[in-house]
Amino acid sequence: MVAGGGGRATRRAGRGGVGRGRRRRVDTLPWPSVPSAALPPSHHGPQRESHGLQATHRAPCRRPTARRGGARAPGGTRPRAPTTPPPAPQVGDAVPSVQLTAGTDTAIDLAELAGAGRTVVLFTVPGAFTPTCSGTHLPGFIKSAPDLKAAGADEVVCVAPNDAFVTAAWAASAGAEGAVTVLADPHNALAAAWGIVLDAEAKLGNKRVKRASFVLKDGKVAAAAVEPDGGGATCSLAAPTLAELKRVLAAA
Repeated sequence: MVAGGGGRATRRAGRGGVGRGRRRRVDTLPWPSVPSAALPPSHHGPQRESHGLQATHRAPCRRPTARRGGARAPGGTRPRAPTTPPPAPQVGDAVPSVQLTAGTDTAIDLAELAGAGRTVVLFTVPGAFTPTCSGTHLPGFIKSAPDLKAAGADEVVCVAPNDAFVTAAWAASAGAEGAVTVLADPHNALAAAWGIVLDAEAKLGNKRVKRASFVLKDGKVAAAAVEPDGGGATCSLAAPTLAELKRVLAAA
């Protein structure tokens, strides 16, 4: 009985010893020399990629927050380079197709208003009901409208960066009807298209349009006068604009 028990114990010890020995030998054996093409897909991982080969399976990765060429903005988009505003309109430039409003609800496309066969005198003001615009600029063109039209202008137009209700009230209070067409440009689209945006945040709270006057003929800029400081009232007043209109039409 002792011998038999000892035999079973020996056999158990033998089996356990052999099993443990085999596991240790398997773990310490070198990787078998098998051609990579014969390996299952699960082995085509980092070992093959490290040699420049295409991996069959790749682990999902997190998109980096920065890439070559600059850091990304918080929303995941690369910050844009600052854009340069367009230059002030030059003689020969096409009249931009911007949407303006006459009265309170009549849409006007400036490119059509000053299109082929038409001569339009246009002036821009930083804002309705502001001192220089209400006291000098608009009244001067209202007074000179008969002379401008007699010289060949089909229409005299004022563009203000206000909403249509403000510009309609301003035109009515100034008596502009029949003399000057006051158009609303609440999004300052004309100033952006022509590169004449005025930084008036200190006084008016936002961006406006520089004070200027233009002669538009056959869909193009024929003469342009932009105030050097954007808000003064010299070269863009009615008298010098009338002189420019006569010069343009005499040369036509």
